[in-house]
Amino acid sequence: MFLRDAPTGQGRGGESQPGNARRDATAADPAGTLGRFGEVISATGPLPLGLIALSLALAAGGFAFDLSLPLGVAGGIPYVALVLVGLWGPWRRYIFVLAALASALTVLGYFLSPAGGEYWVVLVNRGLALFAIWAVAFLGDRYRRELTGKSAILETTFESMAQGIAVYDGDLKLIAYNREYVSLLGLPSGFVRLGMPYEELFRFNAERGEYGPGDPREQVRERMDRARQGAAIGMERTRQNGTVLGIQRDLLPDGGYVVTYTDITARKKVEREIARKSALLETTLESMSQGIVAYDGDLKLVAFNQNYIDFWGYPPGFIRLGMSYEDIARAKAKRGAFGPVADIDALVRERVAARRNSKKVRHERTLADGRVIAVHRDPMPDGGYVTTLTDITERKQAEETLRQSEARLVNAQRIARLGNWEWEIEADITRWSDQVYDIFAITPEQFSGTYEAFLERVHPDDRELVQEATRRALDENAPLDIEYRIVRPDTSERVIHAHGEVEFDADGKPVRMSGTVQDITERKSLEEQIRQIQKLDAVGKLAGGVAHEFNNLLFVLRGNMDLLGLRISDTPELRQILETMTRQIKRGAYLTRLLVAYARQRPLRPKKMNINDVIRETTKLLEGSLSDAIEIDTVCARDLWTTMVDRGELECAIVNLAVNAQDAMPEGGKLTVETANVRVDGKSLGNGDDAWSDEYVKLAVTDTGCGMAAVIVERAFEPFFTTKEVGKGTGLGLSMVYGFVKQSGGHVTIDSEPNNGTTVSIYLPKATEARA
Repeated sequence: MFLRDAPTGQGRGGESQPGNARRDATAADPAGTLGRFGEVISATGPLPLGLIALSLALAAGGFAFDLSLPLGVAGGIPYVALVLVGLWGPWRRYIFVLAALASALTVLGYFLSPAGGEYWVVLVNRGLALFAIWAVAFLGDRYRRELTGKSAILETTFESMAQGIAVYDGDLKLIAYNREYVSLLGLPSGFVRLGMPYEELFRFNAERGEYGPGDPREQVRERMDRARQGAAIGMERTRQNGTVLGIQRDLLPDGGYVVTYTDITARKKVEREIARKSALLETTLESMSQGIVAYDGDLKLVAFNQNYIDFWGYPPGFIRLGMSYEDIARAKAKRGAFGPVADIDALVRERVAARRNSKKVRHERTLADGRVIAVHRDPMPDGGYVTTLTDITERKQAEETLRQSEARLVNAQRIARLGNWEWEIEADITRWSDQVYDIFAITPEQFSGTYEAFLERVHPDDRELVQEATRRALDENAPLDIEYRIVRPDTSERVIHAHGEVEFDADGKPVRMSGTVQDITERKSLEEQIRQIQKLDAVGKLAGGVAHEFNNLLFVLRGNMDLLGLRISDTPELRQILETMTRQIKRGAYLTRLLVAYARQRPLRPKKMNINDVIRETTKLLEGSLSDAIEIDTVCARDLWTTMVDRGELECAIVNLAVNAQDAMPEGGKLTVETANVRVDGKSLGNGDDAWSDEYVKLAVTDTGCGMAAVIVERAFEPFFTTKEVGKGTGLGLSMVYGFVKQSGGHVTIDSEPNNGTTVSIYLPKATEARA
């Protein structure tokens, strides 16, 4: 560093003192030998001529003074002053040179001084003088060495500082500076020198544009005016090269300044980056749809955004940085945010304690206005926490809508007996929906999920069909659309309709097959019943046409046979043959009437009635005509609805059903005839005809006979179909019942199983004004 020495430096008037020429010369060279504290302490270099002259003058004056005194007087005292001059020399050994010179003059003065005094007094006097000279020399040398060490420490410290430092005296002249000062200001080599006026630095910087555009003279004047005001300042200045300097000017007791220059470029860059990130963070916080709030370890508010205020409905200006959580919690409690509270202080203490031991928290909360918010609280390392409030009202509504849609879908699949499935082909993993498990009547634990496990549930006769359809879908990308049967654990069979499609990867390899399965057992049964009904209707139409034609033929035959009977009345043999033929014609007419009734082509004569009366009268007749081994039980419902029905046809139908029941109970049994009011639909009747869903009067005839197999039940209403021996049945009894019921606008069903009896149910529409 470069520091001006006060004793030998330049005075306030600017005059040059001894040694300043060397200091000024070396000031331009920061690496020179004068880069030390206290340039008067140097081990090398030429002796200043002024110092040599002063030393010789003191030596001559001291010797002359010594010679002017008689021996025995302390003549060594002037020589001690001569030794002290050595402290000012640039050489460390210069003080010893002067001590040796003083010693020589002391001894020489002993011989040249006038005689006087005692001999031993003179010797003691001269000895004390020599002792004083060398004591001063050694003490001075020690002081000089201590001063040199302290100066080196101060110099090293001064030069090692990261700041540039310049010291100006009261006249605004430079009296000390270090290398960092020159470097930070970018001053040229040789420009800075001790004693340089402050104004010269200002002028140099102004002329090179360091102070920006403007008149350099005006810039210098303004700065000099501020410097002369003698006030401490702190400021920042950006140099042309982009370096940012922090400048601190402090007053010295004597009126000068210590000016410190600090390179704060990196700090300013960091501050700008922090400001940029802070602005980015603030913008981000404000642009977020969530409400954000952050507390430090002391539960002081350090960050929040407007959405946080809006979520809780705080009044404007209430929330501010530095506010404690305790104050916020108390304000929320008073506003009723936590519901009815008996002791607000206790509640606040509890919530503050919970926040001090804050852990990760996730919960949902419904606000007073109906909004639902998700609250996420996350702890921070310093003990604080960040809370995020997210409005999830729309999401919750969407979830509820989705839940309802899924529930409706599940319900629809349950009603339709429809399920979905997915098969990961390579992994051979099959996933079923709950409805599929219901269709197969198994649980997920009972199904391993493999393709083979699925095939085991398929009816053995249909497995090849399923495998072939699966192969075509995988190999030919054909849609899977088949019907097959499955066997449930209880050995019951169900009919399944399966639909599926295959997904392929980029190489055309099948990776997944997915689709639906539907239990169509009831539908297939209904379709079969509909086909049977259609067949019966077709047969009925055919039977009606045939019956009319056959009835015409019988009418002609009967007429001709009556005429023939008149002619052969006197021939008994022929008359007997004629009577036999007449009986067969009557039987044919009876069959024709049954066919017409089945075909519903003979007009009915319905009347509004309570069929309980018909049932009671008809069963009384049956008791006398049926076998005594058959017990007849009549169960008539109270308040039975009335119906529009042809009484004669109803009685005929009851008799036909009773006769069939008797044939099914050759060894006796029980025949039950009962009536009831029912509300049914086509599906519950088993015919799939929703058009007849209504209120009905039900007549059921039940026997405890042998029953019928399903294949027989399917054909029971067909004309001429009978299981009786040849000649013991026409096969038209149930057909006539079927035709009569259908012509009456009703339905008829058969419920029978082998060895479990048979129930034939007739449903006649309830009489209404419209039907009457």
